[in-house]
Amino acid sequence: PPDSADILRQLLRSLQTEWEEHRSEGETALTEFRFSFQSGNFLVTCLQDNDFIRIHFPFFSDTSFSALDNVRHACNEFNLLQHDFKAAYTLNQQQHQLHLHLIVGFRLTEGDARQKDDFAHILSESFERARLFRQMLNDIPSCFSFSTCKMG
Repeated sequence: PPDSADILRQLLRSLQTEWEEHRSEGETALTEFRFSFQSGNFLVTCLQDNDFIRIHFPFFSDTSFSALDNVRHACNEFNLLQHDFKAAYTLNQQQHQLHLHLIVGFRLTEGDARQKDDFAHILSESFERARLFRQMLNDIPSCFSFSTCKMG
């Protein structure tokens, strides 16, 4: 089968996108591509001998540790409602912040005439899904967390 990294390189070239590439060897060779698209930074991971890639829209937003319960709730709600995009968060203990990320899978096929448009659509859709996640997070009442709400 064609190498997914080779197909992704062709896609990125066709979108006139510059990228940085890092390949790790081992049991499962992994190639990471970092690039910008419409002012958003993306990371794509390709496993050797696998048609599916993972598109990451990392660090699309940050919030403070105090919002952890709300972020957990928003991630759960978002992930239940979305069939393709998934939300995740990481902790930055030095800055006392939560970093928010989106992840979506995408299947690469060689010779698919629509693939460039589909790939660009997924990248563009990442911005809309990030907006939707932020809206869901902002719509959670400020006293959602039991630790900050006073009960009766």
